[in-house]
Amino acid sequence: MKKIEVNSLIYNGIVKLLGSAGFKGKKSESKFKRKTTYEFQEIGHPVWDYNPTFAFSFFVTIRIDEIEDILGEVFSRSAKDCSKTPTVTLQEKFFIGKNLRFEVQSEKEIETALNELNKTFETSVIPALDSYTDLALLERLLNSQLETSHSINLEVVANAGVLAAALC
Repeated sequence: MKKIEVNSLIYNGIVKLLGSAGFKGKKSESKFKRKTTYEFQEIGHPVWDYNPTFAFSFFVTIRIDEIEDILGEVFSRSAKDCSKTPTVTLQEKFFIGKNLRFEVQSEKEIETALNELNKTFETSVIPALDSYTDLALLERLLNSQLETSHSINLEVVANAGVLAAALC
């Protein structure tokens, strides 16, 4: 198998569940995005090629317009760049308390992995994202005990957390 085939199988295996939760997929970017009252939530599924094995996992980004508009001015970002910048990127460990990485070599292994991934989305990820409905709830997330293993860039999260607290 080739990476593009693996990516396609993963995308096709999660599109129905994420679509029913309001996410719209962009296959070429391996991402699903949904608009919210504060801007967007995005789920990505990167694939790594270790021929003949492939590995994949997921991450979630959340963007809060009010915060990113302020940070864009502070850090002199262009309006185009600023409109795509996530406020926080969360690793799978944030949602399920452990790392989740699938290593597969066949369509059957991908199917088995997707069953577990869809269950994780259905029971943990989507309910958590559904609960972040306003700035006050997102402020609690940003100022909670996020660990390095939960988020990619804690400095950015700290800046966003301060701004969220000030805006609330």
